[in-house]
Amino acid sequence: MSQLENRFGEAGRKGDVGEKWVFPKLKTVYDEVIDCREDRMWQMLGVDFAITMKKWSRYYLVDSKHNLHNDGVIRIELDKGRHYKQLGWYFTSRSDRIIHVDVENEKLLWYDLSEMREYIFFNPEKCEVSLDKKLMILKLSDLYKVKNLIKTIY
Repeated sequence: MSQLENRFGEAGRKGDVGEKWVFPKLKTVYDEVIDCREDRMWQMLGVDFAITMKKWSRYYLVDSKHNLHNDGVIRIELDKGRHYKQLGWYFTSRSDRIIHVDVENEKLLWYDLSEMREYIFFNPEKCEVSLDKKLMILKLSDLYKVKNLIKTIY
């Protein structure tokens, strides 16, 4: 049983499947990919991988989310629910980039988390918040139109 599954049950198992799928895909695109999934400190900061290219001057920290769906939306966790009383990964992640994957359909896209936070702050009308206030729903069709915010790798 993976660390994610131990901590988060079925949601952790699903995340683990996504991370295992995305790791070799990243290795085909970037010059170096460091796997941070087994390091508890990095996991607490919301970091799964560190990526770099020879032409870059630094590594970029990446958090992988196995929640890309065919319905054309990205779901962003705002809080972990009333029992946890904690902010969700959207607010707490220290990653530079968030990757959303759909393993079944072999799709992967990413965005710069700072750019996404700025976009959402200045364009709240483009976002829907679910009734339980735990998830923000972003329509991909709206995001593609703005600053090429969403990038596709695979």
